[in-house]
Amino acid sequence: MDMEEDNPAYYCLCGETLFACGRWKESEAAYSHAALLDSEQSDRYYFKLASLFLKKDNHTEAKRILEKCIAFSPAKPVYHCCLGDALIGLGQPAKAWAAYEMAVQYDKSCAGAYYNRLGNTLVRAKLFSPAVDAFQEAIKHDALPQYYLSLASVYNAMGLIDKAREILSLIKNTTSKSRV
Repeated sequence: MDMEEDNPAYYCLCGETLFACGRWKESEAAYSHAALLDSEQSDRYYFKLASLFLKKDNHTEAKRILEKCIAFSPAKPVYHCCLGDALIGLGQPAKAWAAYEMAVQYDKSCAGAYYNRLGNTLVRAKLFSPAVDAFQEAIKHDALPQYYLSLASVYNAMGLIDKAREILSLIKNTTSKSRV
């Protein structure tokens, strides 16, 4: 270990291993040490830990760590999106929407992608009505066929077959006009 004492990557690997063993407090200590060694990128190390918590569906801890990431580097949209994902996991879709809105504020050029991601996360949580709103917002920013398909899929899941067909016909009409 003497050779690795100043290497943040080493502490990240240790943190990942400790996490896999269920030793979350020790894992966090390892990631915190990596952040201390490379303080200019401390948010990056905490984000690695937050991602592990998200994968384990431990939304409470993911939220706590993501808030640290945002405190260190508030202008990174991915942190706000992941915070939104954690908030959905905690049953707080309105707060999740606000987190995604912050991501959009920091990077308007990817607004459609952020709202699409929000919609997909809401669908996984079976929150179909807010997912419809998210996909509609994505379409306002980028009228991409996959966003329409996602919207149609949600309408279908809600039993709104006519609405789903209407959306699918919009896609068909849009793509056939673009081929002319």
